[in-house]
Amino acid sequence: MDLLSTEPYQLGSGDRGVLLLHGFGGSPFELRPLADALAGAGYRCRAPLLPGHGADGGRMGMVSEADWRRAAKSALDELIAEGCSRPFVIGFSMGGALAIRLAAARPADVGGLVLLAPALALHGPSLLFRHLFRHPRLAALWPRIEKGPGDLLDRSVRMPAHPPLATSAAGALDRVIREARRALSQVKAPTLVIWGAKDRVVPRTAAKEAAAGVGSGPAHLVILQRSAHQLALDYEREAVIAEVLGFFETLHPGARSVGSQGE
Repeated sequence: MDLLSTEPYQLGSGDRGVLLLHGFGGSPFELRPLADALAGAGYRCRAPLLPGHGADGGRMGMVSEADWRRAAKSALDELIAEGCSRPFVIGFSMGGALAIRLAAARPADVGGLVLLAPALALHGPSLLFRHLFRHPRLAALWPRIEKGPGDLLDRSVRMPAHPPLATSAAGALDRVIREARRALSQVKAPTLVIWGAKDRVVPRTAAKEAAAGVGSGPAHLVILQRSAHQLALDYEREAVIAEVLGFFETLHPGARSVGSQGE
């Protein structure tokens, strides 16, 4: 992981599509090892950069949760237009909350859902950020804060630097979480939930809520004992890849054999 790019990417080819949605204040980099593995296994992967993130981070306070939903919907539509019938959706952290909402709204278009540390609740500094700065007056008093290093234990993995977080975006984050919790029971797609036991951003209760409450569930919940929040980058990233590929294989047998000759 030495290419520290926050840019969106498209990987792989074929008619089995995967949409990957990154977390709040993050970028598609957070999911790149997983996307690389999926592309190698024969999947067409698309990882958009959500508005107000990456190099566009200075605008985060000027975008809304509706902008994030539209970006996710647009990327799903692009996969379908490229010939991918009922793509899978993978959402990490806030991207998991967006993925829940997308799957609930588009049941005919989402073939399966993977939630990596889904942000149905937060704890630690992330909880304080959400609850303090969703109030516009407090956000105006303290307009930006440093994001800090990613929550992962494998320090051999370098992450790209991100601009300070606009505190005015806390309201949008709060609404995404609330909307996802309301939409959870409406999800019809088969679902896999993965959570790291060392996670300091999303509590275990959120992962359990996602697995127990999904409308197609109860979903299988995988707890990785040596991982923190950044599941696709941390020590057990190969386990994440294996779990996701195995889950997709149960839904569409033969995908891996197709990918053995892929890019």
